[in-house]
Amino acid sequence: MQSQETRQFIAQVASAAAVVISLVFVGLEVRESALQTALNTQAAHVGAYQQLIERIAEMNQQNIDNPELLQLIISGRSLRELSSEEQTRVLNHLMTRIRFADLAFYQVELGMLSENRLASVMGPLRGIMGCRITRDVWALVEENFVSGYRDYVESNLMLEPCRERY
Repeated sequence: MQSQETRQFIAQVASAAAVVISLVFVGLEVRESALQTALNTQAAHVGAYQQLIERIAEMNQQNIDNPELLQLIISGRSLRELSSEEQTRVLNHLMTRIRFADLAFYQVELGMLSENRLASVMGPLRGIMGCRITRDVWALVEENFVSGYRDYVESNLMLEPCRERY
């Protein structure tokens, strides 16, 4: 009889040990999964920022390839004073920059980009928001954007003076 009680006791201890080992294993798996999720999130954030930087490089190359666009933008003229071909070129150029800035703003809203990084990547738009032509374009398109982005542009970027370099 004692041997049966001993066997039951040993079986209960073994079962309890198996449960403890299983819980430890599950805990380690959960920890590993959480770490992997954090690394994946960080990689997504880095990738998003890298894409923004690549886009800035492309926009800078456009400035190099089309210096006359910058001259049109900083000329002090209004959008209406340009020829229809110039209007189209300037409008497309500025819309690329405005949409780029909107994307960066959206990434901040999603938590993928910090406010400091946002300020950094706004360079392609910051230096030209004070220019008369850019203000004309903004007035045409601002209603197409969410209110938070409009507020950001108007309270942070519209205050900047028009610069010859951007």
